Amino acid sequence: MKYFTILIFFNLFTLFANAQLANFNWEMDTISPNNTLKGMTIHPGDGSSVIVGYDNTFLKSVDNGSTWQNSTMLKPEYNFIGMARGEDVLFISSRWSKVINHPSGGFPDVYTSGVMLKSTDMGATWEALDINAAEFNGDASINPNGKGSYAKDIFAIGALNKDTIISYCGWFDQTSGSKVSRGAVFRTYDGGDTWKKITPDLGSNTINCVEVIDSFAVFGGKNTLYHLNLITDSVSNIYPNIAVLTDDNVYINNIAFNTPYSFYVTTTTDGIFKTEDAGQTFTKLPEIDGANDLFIINDSTLLTLGSSTKSKVSTDNGATWTDCYPGATCYKIGGIMRDTIYGLAKEEAYKCAVSDLIAKTPSWKTVHLFDDNKLLQKMAIFDDDNAVIAGYGENCKYTIDGGLTWNEAQLPDDYLEDIEFDFNNISAAGDNAFVTVRRFEIADFSDIDSVNDFYMEGLLIKTEDNWETSTIIDASIIGENEGDDPTLNPQTEDCWGFNPNLVECVDANTTYLFANWYEDKTTGNRETRSRIFKTMDGGITWNGITTDFGAAYITGIEFTNDTGYIGGNKILQKTTDGGTTFIDLYPTLVETNEGDDNIFIQSIRMENGDEIYIPTTSDGVFFSTDGGNTFSKFNEIAGTSDIIKLDINSFLCMGTTSKSKFTNDAGATWQNASAGTTAYKIGGILNNSVVVLGRGIVMKVALADLDLKTPVPVVETKAALEAIYKPASIDLISSDGEIERCAIYSISGKLVSLTEPSSTTYQLHNNEFKSGIYIVHSLVRGKPYVNKIIFR
Repeated sequence: MKYFTILIFFNLFTLFANAQLANFNWEMDTISPNNTLKGMTIHPGDGSSVIVGYDNTFLKSVDNGSTWQNSTMLKPEYNFIGMARGEDVLFISSRWSKVINHPSGGFPDVYTSGVMLKSTDMGATWEALDINAAEFNGDASINPNGKGSYAKDIFAIGALNKDTIISYCGWFDQTSGSKVSRGAVFRTYDGGDTWKKITPDLGSNTINCVEVIDSFAVFGGKNTLYHLNLITDSVSNIYPNIAVLTDDNVYINNIAFNTPYSFYVTTTTDGIFKTEDAGQTFTKLPEIDGANDLFIINDSTLLTLGSSTKSKVSTDNGATWTDCYPGATCYKIGGIMRDTIYGLAKEEAYKCAVSDLIAKTPSWKTVHLFDDNKLLQKMAIFDDDNAVIAGYGENCKYTIDGGLTWNEAQLPDDYLEDIEFDFNNISAAGDNAFVTVRRFEIADFSDIDSVNDFYMEGLLIKTEDNWETSTIIDASIIGENEGDDPTLNPQTEDCWGFNPNLVECVDANTTYLFANWYEDKTTGNRETRSRIFKTMDGGITWNGITTDFGAAYITGIEFTNDTGYIGGNKILQKTTDGGTTFIDLYPTLVETNEGDDNIFIQSIRMENGDEIYIPTTSDGVFFSTDGGNTFSKFNEIAGTSDIIKLDINSFLCMGTTSKSKFTNDAGATWQNASAGTTAYKIGGILNNSVVVLGRGIVMKVALADLDLKTPVPVVETKAALEAIYKPASIDLISSDGEIERCAIYSISGKLVSLTEPSSTTYQLHNNEFKSGIYIVHSLVRGKPYVNKIIFR
């Protein structure tokens, strides 16, 4: 059971006869602007905290909430591959990023689209172009931002200036009901706000290179080569004019302009071709069968780089060639800076004096740039001092001293990704925790009867070390053992849109999960299915423990050992055997609500197996002290989002501004506790403050400002004092010195035992305590430690 309040009495106090007003001096901290915060966990060992919410909000604090650091667990890693220099501007583009590779292949992998960045200061700083919001004019069926399209792959780009950009984009199209590869070349005249398609659908034939000179552009790739007039917008397919057509897999790697009408076309293995008439006719250069790149050094000298057999230099315009291997395969020739030419390989660039190449006596030297074994892809040289190199792994560096030193470029914090990972719920038990990510609708096909809406399936992510590392649970195993009934098994053929929503982590092995999904019935109707699943092996296998809830939503799951409660829209059930059987408590709740059978439970707060608190949307706040056999209702509370018990008399309810209330007289009277904005969840007690979650905002109020009847001391809970469960006892073991004092309280705050062990080990025998939850307050070398223990 999480979100409980530790009740510790140093002394017994007499309750005040009259309630006094608390001071709600809320402290507000914006940690994820405009994103709804959905859940919070507080680690019992070191007090570290995690807050999750919408749009990639996964924040961790190790300093009692003073600062929050964003986790990059689902951050795409982009591979920069395209670069284009225009007048006073530089662009780089990246491929899509596969963020989630579903291990079983049962669900579609998750991609976020590539990005395009712009720099106007020679690569020192960059801004992102919002290509995901751009309008693509022309054929609606070939639109990377259209319905059913996802995973834009911006492979190659060229630019005339900051407004005129040519870009190849590949993507996946789901409109047929299955994944189809699409691709086309687009151009923009307004800096990327609107794009026009200038080629037909190229399918999976990727464009590898785009080169622009004056008012012309040439671009090519697999079995493709086009010439574009930027003034008239006319496009010519010049691929059939290449002499070699016997090979049906011609890969064009590079276009190198000599003049607007004279250029070289380099293929991987089919040779190098030259045209003098803008591609109307081509001649093939002798003695060379291809390369990764070609560079024109001067009127007579050409350099090619690639593998050892394809790295050559010619001083007679390609009539004859001499080997010129740098010592590693180079994928691109960067250009000439300070009379030195650069070749780009993995991690390192290779450079050689131009004079040595012309003399056919090359001497290559290495320039180490990156440390992650990533490919260097493109280089732009502005003058003898300024240049930029970019490559895979979001690597981008620039120089202002001719390559003597290289500096990390300042990349945008936000690339304007097209997929928002909405963390929906989090639950922890010590170092073990789970977080859910809700499903993401990529395309709504509600107007096409034969095609399902296309979703990124929701995610379930697990940690065993308090989020130092994490793994993604293969969601396709959840419910796979439930047979072919689609109301019970979301893995059947007619089911889709799986959405793991609410999670309750009890211990390292046991976790409960509420999930919903869609089923296409044979009648053609779409039905919503949902249920709760349970794992007893840390997430390896999952089995259903409830019947189908249909479209009803579960909003609360709370467990202590095998006793637990689930609640939501017209649902309240209890189990005492870990979900083997359930007792329906909802009729009793309806009876308490004077027969009103439309109760929406917002959450469940469980103080122990019998004491529970149930806030609802608009029907008030219910509570039971006998495990749900009977319910009572707080006076003067119409409803709220969440509740926390601070001591035996004090309760804080948080919701909208009119439904945020506080009582310190067990609910006899209530005062306004609003922080001035809607609260969605109470996170817990952190650093002697109540933490409440809002829309991008963490709200905190100090316990010292509240008129609590039971003082709450400053506590230090660490792993240095452990509670070890044994068959006949619970042993307190200190690794920090002797246990000087040990006070044991019931969950209601009653002192039941006070001893001075004067030992590093202290045994609490089972036969000396009644079954239930207890709070142990210990002193070790003057330091206070708190443990929650359970006697069965």
